[in-house]
This record gives sequence, C-alpha cells and structure tokens, in this order.
Amino acid sequence: MSEARIERVVGTLVEARPLPDSALYELVRVGVRRLMGEVIRVQGDVATIEVFEETTGLAVGEPVESSGGPLTAQLGPGLLGAVLDGVGRPLASLAEREGDFLAPGGEAPTLSAERRFRFQPRRAPGICGQPKPSRRR
Repeated sequence: MSEARIERVVGTLVEARPLPDSALYELVRVGVRRLMGEVIRVQGDVATIEVFEETTGLAVGEPVESSGGPLTAQLGPGLLGAVLDGVGRPLASLAEREGDFLAPGGEAPTLSAERRFRFQPRRAPGICGQPKPSRRR
C-alpha cells in the first residue's frame, strides 16, 4: 500500500489520501514536522484532518501517518498541578526541553514515568466504606 500524502491544505484542515482504513477521531501525524491532527471525515480513501497546530508551511505531497487509535491521555495523580495544552501535553516538560517557544509537532508524555506516588487507602472495599453485604443462597 502506498503511503498517505497531503492533497490539500485549507487553514487547519488537511485532506490526505490514500487513507482507506482510517476512522473518525483517529489521531494522525501530518507532514514532515509530524503535526498532531484528528480525522474528522472519511469519504472513500480521502480523510479530512483537523490539525491541532499551526499549519503554515505544510505542502501538498508531504506524508500523513495514521496512529491506529484516538487521542488519549494518561490519567493519574501526576496531573494535579500540571498545566497541559489542549491535547494533553505537559507544557512544563516541553518548555524544559525546547525553551519558551514550543516547536510544532512536539511530543511529551502526559505523566512522568519517574515520578512516584504512595497510595494509602482510607476506606474499606464496599459502598461508602461499609463492608460488602454477604450474598444469601
């Protein structure tokens, strides 16, 4: 199968083909800068993509790569106090690596793999801390 390529760019909308197996809401990487986008329409083998970043400089013929899944973000206690952009990237991590002006296509995990949290349950299993009722037969 040939690699998908940009056919048209209008503002933040990009049309790419061939993407016959793409699905609505699938995350894609657009262009040589690997800008993050989401499939918002599929018609035949043409996918319309909403790019979440500045599209200036994108050109017809640049590659488009499907991720095979939707946009996701990790959840956990590490989100408390974090500042994320609209697609779940932690701005502090990106700024640490790239400086105050973030480059398009930047990637960073939502949660740090090194940071650890201790968990101490304060309730017993069951409804509102009450023990689960036994089942009668």
